Amino acid sequence: LIYRQWIGEQRRKIRLILALSQALKRMVGAIRWQRLPFHRVLQEESGRIPGGEFFRKIQDYMESDMTLQQAWIKVFGTIPTGEARDLLCGMELGGDAEQMMGVLHLAAEELRRCGDNLEQQQRQKERVFLTAGGCVTMMMIVILI
Repeated sequence: LIYRQWIGEQRRKIRLILALSQALKRMVGAIRWQRLPFHRVLQEESGRIPGGEFFRKIQDYMESDMTLQQAWIKVFGTIPTGEARDLLCGMELGGDAEQMMGVLHLAAEELRRCGDNLEQQQRQKERVFLTAGGCVTMMMIVILI
């Protein structure tokens, strides 16, 4: 049960990272093709699951007179995965729309790579734990016989 709970938690983290990557890509598309302002893009992303709660919090912080950069760092500083957290908090959200799209696109690609790497590592860990669990079970059966 502990193992299954741990696997579920790790998989949720990976899904969140991949969902945030997709959200950043959608944000780039909305800015580029729909010519939406950034606050409107945040509003659209805030309704999506998973990840929408992060964008909703950013909006809330911005409404309380916090800059976009400060709100972004404060919200994404809570992500449990260190590499993804560092990547998102290290983004420089300033300049014109072209700069913003470039930063968002680059971050989306890096997050996707990070999520893919974590997913691959997770599969390997699951195989090791499954094998170890099978060995322990077999040893217990032998000892009980």
